[in-house]
Amino acid sequence: MEYGVRSKRLVLSCSNFSMPSKLKCSIVLSLSLFLSYGLGASFDHSHRDWDTVLNTHVYGTLVDYAKLSNDSSLLSKYLNQLNSVSLEEMDSWSREKQLAFWINAYNAFTVQAILDHYPIQTRTIKGLVVPRNSIIQIPGVWKELQWNVAGESLTIDYIEHGLLRPKFTEPRIHFAIVCASIGCPDLRPEAFTYDKLDTQLEEQTHRYLANTEKGVKFEFDKKRICVSQLFKWYNEDFLVAPITGFKVEQRNEKERIAFQFISHFITDPRALKLLQSKDTDFDYLSYDWSLNERPQPDDPDS
Repeated sequence: MEYGVRSKRLVLSCSNFSMPSKLKCSIVLSLSLFLSYGLGASFDHSHRDWDTVLNTHVYGTLVDYAKLSNDSSLLSKYLNQLNSVSLEEMDSWSREKQLAFWINAYNAFTVQAILDHYPIQTRTIKGLVVPRNSIIQIPGVWKELQWNVAGESLTIDYIEHGLLRPKFTEPRIHFAIVCASIGCPDLRPEAFTYDKLDTQLEEQTHRYLANTEKGVKFEFDKKRICVSQLFKWYNEDFLVAPITGFKVEQRNEKERIAFQFISHFITDPRALKLLQSKDTDFDYLSYDWSLNERPQPDDPDS
């Protein structure tokens, strides 16, 4: 790392000094090492500022973007914190600290993208096929907008597909990262933290799958199961071993993977039976791309 090179140079130069000068040089070296190591070590892994933003502006399942747009200084401060460490420094963190960092970063940058274009306007022909306030209306929101994080300039798309998915192989991230839409998982009203991460991911997954509008819907009378589009888009991420005694009959691979994953979060015997039956019809739920926004009192659509 760069600080190692700097330190080596300082040591070499200090050796050529007289004793008084060598003492001064040693002090400079100590300060250099402190700054180099201290910046990464001082990162707030409680993500306190982001936690405060969420506690203040998330109401149930919706976000008060209007209120946040008028008071975004704390969010800006947090985004700067995300750029106070380097990727190399992060390599020394635990898996849980890294994963919490990138989940929070994804969500915080997504919220900021909304604020930067708020209120969202219909700008292209997309406005004819997606809701007028959808994040999809923002040009290049995922693949073009750049965000300063960990000393790099990254897109939201890269954070998800270049870091979160391939590096951590954690299927529950899909219920933690939020694309600012109704069809997405709900934005958790607290930051993800390394010491609570497994519990938080488990809760997010249970909550999403239990939502019959966007997670999983069991229609017992019709012998049909409808699941989130997430299981279509990221199907391979959900490949897990089935629970003991669970066997999916005569299903294609996508359906089998989805059913096996869902079985880990289901306790209703009727639902488990429907998941395993070869006679069960399968379909995907529609995905609501409307902004996950808390309605304002003067909003005619509220």
